[in-house]
Amino acid sequence: MKTTIMLLLISTGLWFFSYQTVAAEVIKNFTVDIALAESGSFVVTETIVYDFEGSEKHGIFRNVKSIHSEPASAWYKERYIDLELVSVTRDGQSEPYDLQSYEGLSVRIGDSNQTISGVHTYQIIYKVEGALSTFGEVVDLYWNVTGNEWVVPIEQVVANVYAAKEVLTETNYCYVVGTECKITEFEDGVTFTTGLLYPGEEITIAQALNLKQPPAVLERTVSLWFWLAIFLVWLIGLSVAVYKWKTKFRFNGPIIAQYEPLKDFKPMFTGVLFDNSLDPRDITAGIIYLAEQGFIKIKQTKDKVLLIFETTDYEVTLLRPISEVETDFQKTLLELLFDTSNILGTVIKLSKLKSDTTKQRANFTAVQNLRTSVTKDLTDRGYIDGGFLSLSKVGGFLLILIVVYLATQFVSPVSDILGKSIIPFVFIVIFSGIISLFGLSRRTEKSYVALNYLQGFREFLSVTETERYKFHNAPAKSPEQFMEYLPYAIAFGVEKEWGEVFKDIAISSPGWYSGQEGGANFNAMVFSSSLNAFSGSFASASSSSSSSGGGSSGGGSGGGGGGSW
Repeated sequence: MKTTIMLLLISTGLWFFSYQTVAAEVIKNFTVDIALAESGSFVVTETIVYDFEGSEKHGIFRNVKSIHSEPASAWYKERYIDLELVSVTRDGQSEPYDLQSYEGLSVRIGDSNQTISGVHTYQIIYKVEGALSTFGEVVDLYWNVTGNEWVVPIEQVVANVYAAKEVLTETNYCYVVGTECKITEFEDGVTFTTGLLYPGEEITIAQALNLKQPPAVLERTVSLWFWLAIFLVWLIGLSVAVYKWKTKFRFNGPIIAQYEPLKDFKPMFTGVLFDNSLDPRDITAGIIYLAEQGFIKIKQTKDKVLLIFETTDYEVTLLRPISEVETDFQKTLLELLFDTSNILGTVIKLSKLKSDTTKQRANFTAVQNLRTSVTKDLTDRGYIDGGFLSLSKVGGFLLILIVVYLATQFVSPVSDILGKSIIPFVFIVIFSGIISLFGLSRRTEKSYVALNYLQGFREFLSVTETERYKFHNAPAKSPEQFMEYLPYAIAFGVEKEWGEVFKDIAISSPGWYSGQEGGANFNAMVFSSSLNAFSGSFASASSSSSSSGGGSSGGGSGGGGGGSW
C-alpha cells in the first residue's frame, strides 16, 4: 500500500513538474481596443503582456485570419477581410518585425540577432476593413479576439469596443468555454473581460451596431474555379489534339489471311507491334525462339509435395554461350534466366528463380530496359513516330505557363482575380508532363499496314481445323510449319488453337523441349498447353514485388493566434 501511494505521489510530482516546464511562458494580459468608425471599419490595438520567464527568445509572432466567417454572395466567391498593419512596439519602443506568409496578417516581432527574457509588453496596431457581419437586418461586430492558435496560456483577456454612442446598441454577447465572461457597458463603449484561457481556447465577442449605411462587404473570386476552368479547357483541347495526332494514319481495311510471318520480324517484335505492349507472352516467344536456335533446353518436371500433391516445374539448361546471341536484346532475354557468369550446362529451375528476390528485382529492371529497347527498335524501323511534343514544343508551352504565372503574381488586377498561388502552376506543369508522355508516340502509316498484315496472320494461326476451308491456297500442314510458327502463336496468345490444328499430325518431339507429352506420344495440343503453362511460370518467376513495411466559443472573423520564437 505504501509503495502504491509513493508511486502516485512521484507520478503526480513529475506531472506537475512537466506541466510547469511546458507552461513556463504565459501571457499575463491580452488587451484589445477596437475603435469603430461609423463606416464600419475599425482600428485594433492589441496590448500583449508576454512573460518569457527564464526562456531566451527573440520575440513573439501574431497571426490574424483574413477569411470572413459569413458566406459570399455567390458560390465562386469568398468573403474576406482587409488587414493593414500600422505599427509594432515593445515596451513602448519601436521593434523590428517581419511579415510572414499567411492567409491574413502574420507578423513576427523581434530581432533574430538578439534574445530576450522576462516580461515584455507588445503593442500591435492594425486597420480592419470589411469585417462586420449582417444577420437579417442586424449588423454585428462579430470578432474572434484571440484566436485558438496560441501555444501558451492567457491569464486574462480584456476587449474594449469604442464607438459613437448612437452606433452601439444594448445587444451584445460574449462566447467563451471554461471561464466566465463579463460584459460592462460604459459611455463610449463596451468591455468584455474573461479569465484564464488555455492553449487552443479562444474568446469571441458580438456587438450589435446601428450604422447609418450598410457596412462594406469585400468579396473576391476564388482563384481555384478560374484555374479549374482553364485546366479543363486546356485538357480537352490537348486531348483532342493528341487523339487526332495519334490516329492520323489509322484505317479500317479488310483483314486478309496471311500464311507467313511479317518479313524480318522476330516473334517477340511481332507481339509488341500487334498489341503495342511488351508482355510475358512476347518474352516467352523470344525465349522459345532462342530455344529453337539451340541456346537453351526446356524440361518439364513433376514433383511431389507431402508425397500426395503433384506440382509442375520447369528446368532450363544453358546449351550455348550467351555471348553468341545476335543482338543485345536477345542477350537480355537469356540473362532473365541465367547470369553472364554461368557456364554451359548450367540448369536453373523456375521455382528457384521465383524464390530468388535478388534475381527478381534484377529481372524487373531488365524487363523495363527491354520495353525501352523494343520501342527504340520499332521507332528506328519506322513503325513508331515520336514527333507530337518535341522538346522545343514542351519548352515553349512551359514558357507560356511561366509568363501567365508571373502575371498572376505581380500584375494587378490579374493577381486579384486569379490569386497568388504556385499550386495551379505546378499542377498544370505536372499534368502537362504526364499527358506529354502519353502523346509522345504513335503508329505510323507503315505500322498500320503491318498491323493489318499481322491481324491476317493471327487469324490464320487461330482458325480451327473445321474452318480452314475458308482459306484459299493455304500451305499444307507440316511438322516443320508447326514448330516454325509456334513462337508467333505464343506471342498472339493462340498457341492452343495452333496446336489443335496439328493434333492428328505425327510430330517428333523437339530437341529443345522434353515433357510429359514427349516421345512417341507427342501431342501438339498438349505441347502447346504446356508451353502456355511455362509462360505463366516464367512470368511469375520474373516479376518483382515489394512490401512496406456559457455557449460555444470560436467563430467570428479574425482569430488566428501566436506564440514565441
